[in-house]
Amino acid sequence: LDIFDQYQIAALLRPMANFGRILLIWSATFALMALTAFFLKMSETYSRALFATWFIAGLVLIMGFRLVLSTLLRRWARNGRMERRAVIVGGGKAAEMLIRSVEKQPYNDIRICGIFDDRDDSRSPPIVAGYPKLGTVSELIEFARIARIDADSTRRKGSAQALFASVHAGEVDILVGTQMVSKGHDFTRLGLVGVLNADSMLFAHDFRAPERLFSQLMQVSGRAGRHTANGEVIIQTGYPEQPVYQALKRHDYAGFARYMLQEREATGLPPYAYQALLTAEARALQQALAFLQRARDVADQAGLPALDAVTRYDPVPLRVVRVAHVERAQLLVESTHRPALQAFLTAWSAWLPQIANEMRVRWQLEVDPLEI
Repeated sequence: LDIFDQYQIAALLRPMANFGRILLIWSATFALMALTAFFLKMSETYSRALFATWFIAGLVLIMGFRLVLSTLLRRWARNGRMERRAVIVGGGKAAEMLIRSVEKQPYNDIRICGIFDDRDDSRSPPIVAGYPKLGTVSELIEFARIARIDADSTRRKGSAQALFASVHAGEVDILVGTQMVSKGHDFTRLGLVGVLNADSMLFAHDFRAPERLFSQLMQVSGRAGRHTANGEVIIQTGYPEQPVYQALKRHDYAGFARYMLQEREATGLPPYAYQALLTAEARALQQALAFLQRARDVADQAGLPALDAVTRYDPVPLRVVRVAHVERAQLLVESTHRPALQAFLTAWSAWLPQIANEMRVRWQLEVDPLEI
């Protein structure tokens, strides 16, 4: 039924007008089932009465369901729940012809709110087919229903569910949000996605930033046009030639993965190197940095195994330093040989609890960290 557009709103509103097509599809389905059962010899006994009863009962259930759904859709349309709001950009005779054409459509669920046109009243009348000219094209944004979904607007219990419910119900024209709206949501009316300042992730300190940017852009791009034709995605960038954007345009995940692996091999980054991250938390940032520096000095002075094969970087504050009144810093160690790194970490981690107790610092040692 879906292949023959029998789940479109227009078809669901008129089930009896599409009865012939539904009957044809249902008959073809049963004919295919009968041929399959015949060639596979699924049963030696064949009851034509049972097969006919199944055919008729199924057809009655399908039509009954569609009649009930048609009644519900009409009721929702009268209540405004199925209504689609639209504006006309441009006036004059062309706009009038378009409006008359829309109004003549049977079971029309489009409500025209008005007209927007940059031309003055001498070239574009203030009223066309009974609809007023509300303003210029640049003023159109002021008439849109805008919803904001981010950590601040969804802080209260149940607020996120209420906002998403309003979006799914068609009560929002423009949805403004952070990364939280790009994952795990299916917006049936969404046709255009815009991403602002995408380059902020492209040039982040983490070497995985391009990989994460590609993943998030692919996810948010997938929100557009799922249930509408001609979905569109617009990304703001000052570097459109970057491989991440070029691969995104081609939907080329495999090509982007090959490029990233070649780049990491050339620069000696995972998976061609192995890392561990020592993180410290303290009341003061200098306290956390002092702990990490002492841990680094102990590794140099104690003659730990595989010391020559392990690179120990300087302690630095985390990108987000203060969280819940605690200051945080990190120390990265790296090696091109995993056994050497494991031997070093085993010996090094034996010293860390004593140093942390003396300096009153909480610490954590993460092997193969996902974020640095």
